[in-house]
Amino acid sequence: MKQVIAAFISWLLITIPVFATPHIDIFISHTQAFDVERFERITASNARVYWLGADLTALQAINSRFLRTGSIDEVKPRIQKIIQSPAIQKLMSAISQAENAKAKANKLGVKAYPAMVFNDKCVVYGLSVYESWKKYQRFTDKKRVCQ
Repeated sequence: MKQVIAAFISWLLITIPVFATPHIDIFISHTQAFDVERFERITASNARVYWLGADLTALQAINSRFLRTGSIDEVKPRIQKIIQSPAIQKLMSAISQAENAKAKANKLGVKAYPAMVFNDKCVVYGLSVYESWKKYQRFTDKKRVCQ
């Protein structure tokens, strides 16, 4: 019996910090300024920010570089050079990150943004990041279910 109690107490000591600090997914527009490090410092939380909409801007930038005319023999070396350029690689990375953000939002059931998802359960829509945090805190302070 003592071993069971000791094991339970050990489990509590390991899991309580996980539940005390919420995991937060933040979905905001790529045009919105947000200081992730400051937010994590203030809230003592683990936040992951997903910037949405950057894929369209990056895709438009890539497409604008290909709007040139010429024969296939003239265009092919230019296209290869453009694709291998660091600028295009950066834009491709932005597209990839934005698509991953959309996939994560879809997985969590996020319907609109800005949105904050706490512990993959609670969603707060349409407020600033700090207002969403305060709303979540008020909700959990009242011992509601969503923790």
